[in-house]
Amino acid sequence: MRMPPLPADSIHARACKLKCEKILTRPNGIVVRDSALKQQIRQQAETQPMVEEADVLLVFCATDRTDFVMPCGQYGYVVDMSLATGFALLEAAEQGLDTCIICAFREDAVKDLLHVPASARVVSMVALGYGADNSPRKAKKNMEEIVSYDRF
Repeated sequence: MRMPPLPADSIHARACKLKCEKILTRPNGIVVRDSALKQQIRQQAETQPMVEEADVLLVFCATDRTDFVMPCGQYGYVVDMSLATGFALLEAAEQGLDTCIICAFREDAVKDLLHVPASARVVSMVALGYGADNSPRKAKKNMEEIVSYDRF
């Protein structure tokens, strides 16, 4: 059965646009389709074969204000790019696609492979595509395992 074309461009653009309306850090994204390039990136992503196996790889980069620290002590670009990544995951799920977030990678090597400027930061990547029909799914945790009320 032939699968419809992936809407990777629109997912990535929509996630960045939704996030851009309220943030300080301007996101930039790269949609990686080239198999050889995905293979090279996978070598920089520890033991995560889905980088290479995915139909496409979405790469989320922070391009400015990477030195801004929020009052809570967190770098603003990390929060902003995490939100943009989350929006992409939601949009992909809405369109019936499987995803896997990739955060364990050698940033400098990935930046070199993708010609990302030295001043920018690669924060996350998302493997995106149509999963195998028999692909195993992780069981979701019960709310009681992940949520506390009023105190930690």
